[in-house]
Amino acid sequence: MLGMIVAIVTIWMVVLPAAAKLPTVQNHLEFLESHRINAAAMFYTELEPRD
Repeated sequence: MLGMIVAIVTIWMVVLPAAAKLPTVQNHLEFLESHRINAAAMFYTELEPRD
């Protein structure tokens, strides 16, 4: 159990911030920001649209 927690914390605090510095990821993040797209928003594609 402790190993899993350490692995998740390591990924969250080390791997993901390092990945965000990669040129490809930076370009994608800049694109999302420039188009005011919230990457954290949830999309429910299987639901009917509300009026």
